[in-house]
Amino acid sequence: MARTAPRQPGPPAGVIFGCNRSSEEESLNGLFGMSSGHWNLVKEIIPGTPCFLFNFNTKAGLLLDLFNVAALLS
Repeated sequence: MARTAPRQPGPPAGVIFGCNRSSEEESLNGLFGMSSGHWNLVKEIIPGTPCFLFNFNTKAGLLLDLFNVAALLS
């Protein structure tokens, strides 16, 4: 069984957000979402954090694009 190292404090090095066919367009327009169980990670994102968008509905999965956080909404 693979082990994951404990996450270091501070902003994440990058975050992968998931989408499907029905949410892809909305996500490509910059509106990303994640389940509430990941809120602690999401609230640590700062401007400059690379965010990746992954479509789970494609045959082998598809990493769609790289986005950089420019500003935070409150």
